[in-house]
This record gives sequence, structure tokens and C-alpha cells, in this order.
Amino acid sequence: MLLLTSCLAQGAGAAPYRSAVTPDGERFVSGSVWDLKEDPFLETLEHLPSGGPSFGPDNAKVTIVAFSDFQCPYCREFAKTVRDNLTKKYPDTVRFVFEDFPLDSIHPWARAAAEAAHCLGDLKPTAFWAFHDWIFERQGEVNDSFQHQKAMFGTYLRDKTLAIAKKQGVDAAKVGTCIDTHETAKQVEESRRAGRTLQVQQTPTFFINGRTVPGSVDWKTLDAVIQIELNRPKDIPGTDRAGCCEVKIPTIVRK
Repeated sequence: MLLLTSCLAQGAGAAPYRSAVTPDGERFVSGSVWDLKEDPFLETLEHLPSGGPSFGPDNAKVTIVAFSDFQCPYCREFAKTVRDNLTKKYPDTVRFVFEDFPLDSIHPWARAAAEAAHCLGDLKPTAFWAFHDWIFERQGEVNDSFQHQKAMFGTYLRDKTLAIAKKQGVDAAKVGTCIDTHETAKQVEESRRAGRTLQVQQTPTFFINGRTVPGSVDWKTLDAVIQIELNRPKDIPGTDRAGCCEVKIPTIVRK
């Protein structure tokens, strides 16, 4: 078969889409191509950003990178699951990284909130998480404010962010200037672009050591995947690989 690599209607910066065509050109096969000598998530790991706001040790055995949207109700559920459980059970072995993926077409204030969060976080990392927790907890209140005070929403968000800045001991004047000048807009867009490259299509979508998990999951499910990664060997057993990866595929062809 001839292996092809292309980008199919995924927009600029899309990750390669791999497919194969038989020599006669009559059959087309699509799917993932893995080198069994390497980590099956290696290509994803190469494209994953790691510079977003984070908590947990940099040398953690497991890294979770989550693409989220502050206006997304499912992101709110996932954020609560993470914040309530992750550091309690895995303070030394799991790192969590937050990346922005505002869905502008359906969430009109998500991008502004993302920019405001970084205005705080760039001055004091813990202030980002204070904003993160506040806005998810008050998501309904913010939605109501946007619906009833659409023309004044920018002022509303700015005032709330400055209040958090003061409470967190962050220079409110600098935060205000940052919001007014959209100083962090590039950060948000770079994060969103990275998500598109990884073919993120919904929020939340998160990656556990490169393993893609779309949608919000409960703690039991998240914990199970973390356990898989904590216990997954780095190398596939056996040097000759004889029989290590044999899979019997059912077939209707008679021999």
C-alpha cells in the first residue's frame, strides 16, 4: 500500500491525517499508523503544549493537558473533578496543564474570560487558579450577567477580575491595563491553535500522557486512566517481539 499524509478540511495548522491507498487505486484505508517500538502516543506528545498554567511537579510521571472553555458547562464539571481530587491523591506523580480552547461561535464571553485569567496568572500563577475556580463556580451568574447586561459585560468581567487581583495581592492597575489592551490575546489564540493541530473538536478534551480523552469524565474514570499510565511500562517486553503483539482478526475468507 502507498501511505499518504494530508490535511483534510481541518483548517490551518492541522495535524497530518494518514491514509493508505492500494497500488491499483481502488481501495482506500484510513487509520493510525503506530511503530510498535515506540510510544503509541509519541506524535501527539510532540504537538502537545506544556506552557499553560499548571499545578503538580514538572517531573511528574503523568501529565494531563486539558483544553477547556470557561463558558462550557461540561468543562465546569471536569474542573471540579480535577480540583477536588487530583492533588489529594496524586500530589507528587501527576501534573495538570490548562490550555484554552474558547468556542467563540457558541460561547460569547469565553475568550474574554481566558484573556483575563492570563492577565492574572502572568503576574501570579496562583491567581490564575483563583480566577479559574471562581468563574467556573459562578458560571451561571456570569451567563445571566451577559444576557441582561450585554453592552456592559466587559466592565462586569473587568471589575470582577480586578477584585480577584486585589484579593490575591496582584497589582490591579497592571491587570486592568492588560485586559484593556488585550495583552494576553496571543497566548489564548496560540493555545487554541495548538488544540486545532491536535484535532480538538469539543471541550473539554484532555490528554493523559498523550492519550486523548474527549469530554468530561467522573473521578472514577479519570483515576482509572491515570492508574494505567502510572503502571504502563516504558518498553514493550521482549527484544525479538516474537508473538508479543500478535492479534487474531476474525475473517470470513475460507482457507
